[in-house]
Amino acid sequence: MKKIPIFIFIIWLFSVSVFAQRAEKVDEFYSFAQCDDYISRLDNFAVHLQNNPKSAGVAIFYEGKYWNRLPIFGEVQNRIQKVRLHYKYRKFENRSILYINGGFRESAIIELWIVPKGAKFPKPTPTLNIMKYRKGVLDKSICGDNLG
Repeated sequence: MKKIPIFIFIIWLFSVSVFAQRAEKVDEFYSFAQCDDYISRLDNFAVHLQNNPKSAGVAIFYEGKYWNRLPIFGEVQNRIQKVRLHYKYRKFENRSILYINGGFRESAIIELWIVPKGAKFPKPTPTLNIMKYRKGVLDKSICGDNLG
């Protein structure tokens, strides 16, 4: 009789440990952070992924204002391309990161997530339905502030 409750407890413990794995947000920062801070956050994210080889990375980019100025159309795709090029330059294996255009928020933000194998990927959480844009030319440098 005592074996049945112990067996059920072991099954419950196993199911909790297997199914409890969740995506973990490891960083969130403004897209217009200082260059050294911006690059160190990206590099830190790469280190997290290297230390967790069975996990995937998710980078969610939100379009929004930079220092209370409207964005230029296409900034999110421009930022994603810059981050991809940064990882290529650093010789980091880029296949383990999913890049997502998360929609619109008041401020331009990047969220960096670690997703263990079997866990659900995070969903974007935009806070605005539409975005107004300003005229300008997109900055191609990794730390450009896009204030044209």
